[in-house]
Amino acid sequence: MARMTNDEALKLSIMHWEENATARKPLDIDVSVGSCALCNLHFKEDCLGCPIRNVTKRSFCNGTPYYTVLDTAKKWRDDYDNYNDTTESKKACIDACKAEAEFLRGLRV
Repeated sequence: MARMTNDEALKLSIMHWEENATARKPLDIDVSVGSCALCNLHFKEDCLGCPIRNVTKRSFCNGTPYYTVLDTAKKWRDDYDNYNDTTESKKACIDACKAEAEFLRGLRV
């Protein structure tokens, strides 16, 4: 079977982040390496060849909204688990997921 191309993986990664942006609960957000088609291609090689690294010049999605997603997803999960109002933390997380999808859309050629 042929290895997936960067273009195919980028398209799948954009779709993944768009799906994350529709989450109704914090557990619906998946930020794992295994959920990212680009990571499946490039993570083991320190992200060499990844279009994200080609733009940011950094590994592991540094320089993208990814780490904002991690922070806001944790806050949303903490609010949810402690029965706190989740309106603001959910919005922040969803907005960060949208920003990641938009960042990835900007990588298309």
